[in-house]
Amino acid sequence: MHTEAVSELFFGQSSFGGSLMHYALDTGPKYLFPDPPYGKMINPSDPDILKDTVLAIDIDINDCRPSALDSSECRGENSISNEASATSVRGANSDDFLNKEPFVFFQIGALCCCTADEWMRRYTEYADEVYDPEFQHTGYGVVVRLDDNGYPTGAVYIVYRYQEEATPAVSDDSSKPAFWKERDWRDSEGNELPHIRRLYPGCDQKFFLAKIADNLADLEEDGQFDIQVIIEDRKTIVKAKRVRDTGMIIPSEISTATLPDT
Repeated sequence: MHTEAVSELFFGQSSFGGSLMHYALDTGPKYLFPDPPYGKMINPSDPDILKDTVLAIDIDINDCRPSALDSSECRGENSISNEASATSVRGANSDDFLNKEPFVFFQIGALCCCTADEWMRRYTEYADEVYDPEFQHTGYGVVVRLDDNGYPTGAVYIVYRYQEEATPAVSDDSSKPAFWKERDWRDSEGNELPHIRRLYPGCDQKFFLAKIADNLADLEEDGQFDIQVIIEDRKTIVKAKRVRDTGMIIPSEISTATLPDT
């Protein structure tokens, strides 16, 4: 885990995962990135695609694993099959969300944590001076969910980061290729490394998406908050777009499942 001092916004404490930890926000607009590489997106040059500060999660289908996104078998016209179903990817439209709300979010930064002992140094060793505890990046981005019109719902979530910024830096222009790469999250045999999807070393629960507050104002420096796991397994993060005729903000592409040929 990356370590650095963080003092922008303290979130309070939680005992999630078996240990009491204090959490803070390292602010920034781009910590999470889409899973599909730019060249394998359905329509990456679509002028209605939004900048990467606003992204979406394809939460309905879990057959097309993001770990296979570098394979042509999992993108575009082709599909992959298992015993139960096949999954393909296509561009999304507003009709896909007539009976459900898309999971679209606005990024506000990275979630960091420190131990209770490190936090208490502010009141013991450094009681007479300003002291910023040494926080570690958890690997989770902090996001605020948006409704389908692009307005914040207030709810605050954390999403695990599988992609990271590459060189050159990510482009601010959605019409140009952006540069990000998948983090090292698997061992040589393809198994997930033990620290992946864990808030801190020794955390006894793994997850991809969790809710931490109904509103940012609920996260107070010396308060406590609960971490409510929404999704345990990895899902696909994609770019978001605004639909011109309806004004809806939706995922730029979605997965669809069909029964396999018999």
